[in-house]
Amino acid sequence: MEYKKELIVDRIEEELIVVCEDLQGNIINVDRMQIEGQVKEGDILILKGEKYRVDEASTEKRKREIDALVKGMWVEDEI
Repeated sequence: MEYKKELIVDRIEEELIVVCEDLQGNIINVDRMQIEGQVKEGDILILKGEKYRVDEASTEKRKREIDALVKGMWVEDEI
């Protein structure tokens, strides 16, 4: 299976394996040693050479898009 260069971190298991999803929805396990720097759920990883690293700009853009989608989904009672 050919791995895509951009992955979304779904979850981190046992601090060794990072479970990611590619843009086509495929689940890919990435060894933590293949990732440079700190990583958290929701981060977008890009492959640079032999290692993945967090794409800060893409991660922030995705977060803003998700926030915009969920804004207004729940109506808060006024007190």
